[in-house]
Amino acid sequence: MSNARKHGFMVTGVRVIVQKRKNRSLDPADLKRKISEVGYSEARGTYVFGLRRARRINPWWVGRATRQGFGRECPSDHGMAKFRDALLKCKGTPVLGLIRQGTTGRGRIHSKAITSLEKGLTPVAHAANKRLLNKYNLRAKPIAHVDSSLRFRGGRPRKDAALLRRMLKPQGRK
Repeated sequence: MSNARKHGFMVTGVRVIVQKRKNRSLDPADLKRKISEVGYSEARGTYVFGLRRARRINPWWVGRATRQGFGRECPSDHGMAKFRDALLKCKGTPVLGLIRQGTTGRGRIHSKAITSLEKGLTPVAHAANKRLLNKYNLRAKPIAHVDSSLRFRGGRPRKDAALLRRMLKPQGRK
C-alpha cells in the first residue's frame, strides 16, 4: 500500500500551464507569474513537465516540491535546466502539470506521500516517453491506474486533468 493511500491522502487540484506557441523560450519570472496566476505559488506537490507536439504531449521530467512551493521550485535553476534540456532535444510547446497535494488534519504537508506519488508517476511517464530525463525511480512500482490514484471522479474531467491524463498515457494507447 502506498503512502498516499495509507495516510488517506488526496490530491486537491491539478493545473496545467501552457506556454504560448510562438515563444518557445521559458523565462523564470514569466513561469513564476503564471504559477501564481493559477494560485499554486505556495502549494506543494508533484509536477510533470512536458512538450506538446501536434496532438501528443510527451512528459520529460517528473519532480516534486516538498520544502518550497511550486512558485520557487519550478523556476529554480535546476528546474529551468531541465526545461532547456528538453527543449534542445525536441521541438514543441512547453507544458507544466502541477498536482497540488492535500494536507494532514493539522495542516502539515505529507512529504512522504508527495515522494510516493513522484515515485509512482516516474515509471508511468517513462512508459509514455522513453527519453524521460529522470534517471531515478524508473524501476519503482508504477501507479497502476493514474485516474484512481489522482482521484479523478467519474464524469467528464476538467480540462487540466484531461491534459495531464493525456500526458501520462503510454504511446500507442488511445
